[in-house]
Amino acid sequence: MEVNIKQALKMFFSKSSFEMIYFEAFANALDANATEFNINISLSNYGELHNLIVTLSDNGVGFNDVRFGKFSKLFDVEEQSHKGLGRLVYLCYFDKVEVKSVFDNSRQRVFEFNEAFDKDCTITEIEPTLNGSIFRMSGFIGERLGKNDYINPHYIKKALLENFYMKFYKAKLAGKQISIYIKTTIGGSCVEDTINTDELPNFQIKPLDAQTDLFNKIELYYNVREVAPKDSNVITALAIDERSHKIDIIAGENLPLGYE
Repeated sequence: MEVNIKQALKMFFSKSSFEMIYFEAFANALDANATEFNINISLSNYGELHNLIVTLSDNGVGFNDVRFGKFSKLFDVEEQSHKGLGRLVYLCYFDKVEVKSVFDNSRQRVFEFNEAFDKDCTITEIEPTLNGSIFRMSGFIGERLGKNDYINPHYIKKALLENFYMKFYKAKLAGKQISIYIKTTIGGSCVEDTINTDELPNFQIKPLDAQTDLFNKIELYYNVREVAPKDSNVITALAIDERSHKIDIIAGENLPLGYE
């Protein structure tokens, strides 16, 4: 059964937010066993969003035949918690998504993902190199971003932590380093930020006694540390099967200054 991508966009992503682009790409990178993920954003100025370019890259296994086959089929997923539609969020904001992917360390697959995507791609043999994928998104089709923070590296870092903190922390506990580099260049001015699992604080863990039929057990993972007053911050989330959902348990005004 063929799926009309344009109709699927209207049905499932009418209320998406721009940051979903990063979440989808990073989740896919993790699925591809990537340990490095890069977000590179360029824009002449906020008044010329049609010039916005977002480039996302990772060092995962690349789009081999199996992974490309799954990418090409909507609703083709391995677990029931996924709809297999996340990649459509790219087309909510960009008219053109160019993909270049190295797999098997010696083959390169190039294709363009758009509303008319029909699985067409080009595969070439190349000199031995590292696997990985690059998504270059251009042709911004929205009227606005929603908020300028969506392309601010500091905001993106916090959003990724809020949504993937348990995955980062489980990787840290397993001795697996995951690094994210975020860079935004607007009108020649550059801002950068990073996430590294080996820099995450160690959590205290407290089992919680709760009468519920929903979970086998509930544990509270927490960490409080002193930081510079300007870096005062709070992140609270509910994590189920390593999927995090931000919930505002502690209001920002109740956070003591100088603590994270």
